[in-house]
Amino acid sequence: MAYGCPLQAVVAAFALDERTVARWQRESGHQCRRLHEHLVQAGGVLLAQVQADELRIRIVGGVVWLASALSVTSRLWLGGVVQLRRDRSLVRVPLCPRHDH
Repeated sequence: MAYGCPLQAVVAAFALDERTVARWQRESGHQCRRLHEHLVQAGGVLLAQVQADELRIRIVGGVVWLASALSVTSRLWLGGVVQLRRDRSLVRVPLCPRHDH
């Protein structure tokens, strides 16, 4: 699912109940949010080297821009921002509110 495989395809491929797969997806999302808050927002990630990228993404009806950042040392994704326009505000949005990067 992390690579875009639809929920129904996972259900069919592994003979699982759709509600179970949906629950696992929901619970893993909650766990990821808690981990992000605990590590990233609390300042527990070494930010000696951060890699930031911008991606142009085609969607139905147009294009969006994604700015993302990750810690090179831990390979931990620090966060991302999606906007309709690529401008200075895209790269200036704080990905980690408790840090001043």
